[in-house]
Amino acid sequence: MLQLIPVVETLDLGWTDPETGIAGLYRINRLSKAELPAIIDEHLRPLAEGGQTIEDSCPFLGGLMVVVDGRLKLGPQCCGDLSDIADWFRLAEDTFSEAYICTEGHPCPYVKRQGDALTILCTDEWKDEWEQFAAGTEPELAIQRSELLEALALLRKELEQFCATLDELSDRYGVERLSRILVAVGPGA
Repeated sequence: MLQLIPVVETLDLGWTDPETGIAGLYRINRLSKAELPAIIDEHLRPLAEGGQTIEDSCPFLGGLMVVVDGRLKLGPQCCGDLSDIADWFRLAEDTFSEAYICTEGHPCPYVKRQGDALTILCTDEWKDEWEQFAAGTEPELAIQRSELLEALALLRKELEQFCATLDELSDRYGVERLSRILVAVGPGA
């Protein structure tokens, strides 16, 4: 079974998410509304220190954990952010054939489609020590488009819930829709 688990990389909240096993890497639906202001403030702190506004912010760091049959196959890469999730929705489009995905981070997986089969290639073709995929990443992962469509339906629901919770905090940060800035994927982004 394919699972696409959206995660945010942030400050250590004093607990470890059992799905990630890493302090500071949290599934978005495990973050409480009470914890979000601290996460948002930490994310925005460098902007405030530089005299920039929230509108200048990038989305939260993180992305997707790709899990197949309970085993992590691919996680967010260095510098990736939640906007990379949009690429996974592109993979399901009828017109998709091949492309690098998750290009906010590095290195970037390359995906090829042949019929219903999607092949995700996570290889270090440049042999650059700075561009290697995280340890444990499968060099090649095959998934079926039908599996992807099922996983994307669940992902969409999780993103919608997270965006709604973030948007409840919009007034506090003086913006109309906080999710448009900090998630940048999902309804109305």
